[in-house]
Amino acid sequence: MTGDLRWVLAGVAAAVVGMTVVIVLVRAARHRRERHRAALTAGPRRELLAFAADGDDPAPLLALPAPVWRELLPTAVRLLGQVRGDARAGLVDLLLRRGLADEALADLRGRGAARRAAAAQTLGDLAVAQPPIVAALSRALRDPDADVRAAAVRALGHVGDPAAVAPLLAALTGRARLPAILVADALSALDAAAEPEIVAAIGHADPLVRMTVLDALRVRRAVTAARAAVAVLDGDPVPDVRRVAATALGVLGGRSAVPPLVEVASSGAAPPLRAAAAVALGELGARAAVPALVRLLADPGYEVASAAAESLARLEPDGVRALRVAAGTDGPGRAYAAQSLALAELRAAR
Repeated sequence: MTGDLRWVLAGVAAAVVGMTVVIVLVRAARHRRERHRAALTAGPRRELLAFAADGDDPAPLLALPAPVWRELLPTAVRLLGQVRGDARAGLVDLLLRRGLADEALADLRGRGAARRAAAAQTLGDLAVAQPPIVAALSRALRDPDADVRAAAVRALGHVGDPAAVAPLLAALTGRARLPAILVADALSALDAAAEPEIVAAIGHADPLVRMTVLDALRVRRAVTAARAAVAVLDGDPVPDVRRVAATALGVLGGRSAVPPLVEVASSGAAPPLRAAAAVALGELGARAAVPALVRLLADPGYEVASAAAESLARLEPDGVRALRVAAGTDGPGRAYAAQSLALAELRAAR
């Protein structure tokens, strides 16, 4: 028995030694490959960095053998996010001439979802508004994989082509619909020429589309949409759409938006809508709304009363003066006024 145990222990020891040797050899081989790769790309990497920094002649980079270029490609793609202006334009041109967009378009039609998502991201990094790229990314908005769809919508935002408006809006409907926040981000990033079509979509039949469009226009600060947003605030049949319109008017609206916002804030509408209108009045700096906001301090709903107090704190000096008066009385708005003044003092002390 003892002899058998010795043989077993010897076998285990030999196996451990063998595994250790294999691990050492594998690591050594990997280190050799990495050193060889580093030596192979050291010169080309310097040329790439010089090209990105100074706009040197791209001919040496265009002439690199395919294996060397493949090693260099991740560095080139990372540089896209670090350079601007002519340097970025030159780097994009280099990548296009080396076939990166064509490869990504081919991968976008491939089988693996991870590969398709990476391809969409690459096309977004390039941000080239070529019709084949925009069309391929638009088709990818209906990809069966959610990660691919998300990568495609982000890429279309980076590309910025106005032709993406219709596909992005369509992606908000159907079985494979995209999260509204992603579509709004993409719409807000499109070129200025896309704005009229985005504004026109305020009249879309789908409430989700209307809300997404209003949110995107707010981020874009598209003041041309103010009149349409007021119309939505006044007459849309869906309270949530009206609420988003009120929030948008806090950025887009002017003097003409103040009366309808006051009317909604003072109405019997749902509290979230009224609160959004009250906040928008403060964001607009609408000092003419101070009397209406003071009355709202006595609103029985916390959401509306606190929103009114928040807006009054923004409207110096009239609004702050009104808050001090309210805080010194025994009225129902006293607590909201005192809280808003205290928060304003804390913000000022920072």
